[in-house]
Amino acid sequence: FNGDGVDELLIGARTAVRDGQTVTGASYLISGRYQLYRDGFE
Repeated sequence: FNGDGVDELLIGARTAVRDGQTVTGASYLISGRYQLYRDGFE
């Protein structure tokens, strides 16, 4: 959890795969990455 968002994204991906919710997981990853990008660079 070093602040660049990678750990959070990986956790989301693992959760999505485990639960079988690939579409929801992908949406979560995209939304999370976008939000982290905005928070980091705005």
